[in-house]
Amino acid sequence: MNRKDWQDAYGEAPEAFHRRLLEALDGLEEEEMRHIRKRHKLTTALIAAIIAILALAGGALAARELGIFEYFRYDSYKPLPEAEEMVETELGSAENELVKLTVEEAVYDGQGALVQLRFTPKVDAREYALQNPCFEGSWGWGDTDYVVGEEEVDGAVRWHFLGRKDGRREIDCDVNANIIAENGEEIPIESWLGDAMEDGSIVLHGSGRSEIPLGESVTLCVEPKVRLRVKWDEKTPDGKFVDAGRGAYESCAMDAIETPMKLSAAERYIELVPQTKLDRVEVLRAGINLTPVRGYLTLEYVYDPLPEELMGISIGLYDAEGHNLCGSSGGEGSPEIDGKYYWSYEVKPFDELPDVLYLMPDVIDGPPMGRIECRVREVDAPVVTMPPSQGFSAEK
Repeated sequence: MNRKDWQDAYGEAPEAFHRRLLEALDGLEEEEMRHIRKRHKLTTALIAAIIAILALAGGALAARELGIFEYFRYDSYKPLPEAEEMVETELGSAENELVKLTVEEAVYDGQGALVQLRFTPKVDAREYALQNPCFEGSWGWGDTDYVVGEEEVDGAVRWHFLGRKDGRREIDCDVNANIIAENGEEIPIESWLGDAMEDGSIVLHGSGRSEIPLGESVTLCVEPKVRLRVKWDEKTPDGKFVDAGRGAYESCAMDAIETPMKLSAAERYIELVPQTKLDRVEVLRAGINLTPVRGYLTLEYVYDPLPEELMGISIGLYDAEGHNLCGSSGGEGSPEIDGKYYWSYEVKPFDELPDVLYLMPDVIDGPPMGRIECRVREVDAPVVTMPPSQGFSAEK
């Protein structure tokens, strides 16, 4: 059930109601705890009252607790407020003897998906630590969480992890996640952020997108990869190091989670009409497929490269004030196809459309080439899409 379903059923609760609700629950808890010590149970009437109150405020409370858009923490833009209505919650779980994996939140926007996953330990967090490769700095050289050793091999420094400083055993928690289109195409969720929580759990925020629109519904598939570290690198008495090798981890099986996802907001289509062209770059067609979560900019252009421009160009999107409107996940480009090139980016979602936007080609690892002024207008269908299976990734 997504936030819009809650709102349709119960309506939106005002902020003043939130405050009264929390104050009432605090008072009920304090009063009932005195009786619980005597009776050891809540009354049926109290339970029913709390359930009814929470049901009335369900949509609004859920909205305040959403964390899925933390994925955009490093971007210059955020999804529009109405994007919260598109989020689906509690989409499934799986577990083994060590951890439980929950798909807490997910949103599908017609061309890509965001997910929020949580690994929760089922073992004592004082004895076990959950780990994930995408924690910021968690596995960097000389990380303070680990006992590390170094040796020089062929003039280069090589690092060895000899154990955790806190002595805890380590559980490596990771996933393979995909969105599966109706035609069977699998689009990987391959851009991740990770956070370690105070209760010992870890939260992962992931994003994946297709080069072209995918339709009204997809299937989210999450395959857990859980491993228990059973061996670390070792340092011998003579100062040599021995790698733990393939025996460092023991795999711990866990079932995959599959769940359908639907597009719950209408897409809008924007055309960028070039008013100028540069000496060696001309944009032929440009459009944005737009939802409250994010937009997808796609360009078709011709380009006359210089011999030294081996990596080609990237093309950014900017507003009239010079703000970069592209996301941080990089772009998708194509090689030359019948004399044309294609480029695609995630971009800022627009509440109100500007009159003018600017496309700015840059030589990859080189200088900017200028800017192309574009008039903005809304249209009824996508303007241009990437050619199938032609894209390659290019980080900004």
